[in-house]
Amino acid sequence: MLGRGAHISVVAAVAGTIPPLLSLAGDQMTVQQLETQLAQPAAVIRAALRVLARQGYVDWPGEHDRVLLTGKSRDLLDTWI
Repeated sequence: MLGRGAHISVVAAVAGTIPPLLSLAGDQMTVQQLETQLAQPAAVIRAALRVLARQGYVDWPGEHDRVLLTGKSRDLLDTWI
């Protein structure tokens, strides 16, 4: 189990990954490509993608599929910043 400080660090890393992900709207990449592009661990990227997919901002059918960052994500980026 994660301690409180570690949990906060993970949440901060995921939250910090969302704006760079959103800036890639219209791109189609794998999690591995996003890991390289954003210099974040795959687990952090997957967590951010799950958050965004639940809200309809990314199309991500499954773990090994390509991620399509939808145009809707540009709108969210404008309000995020």
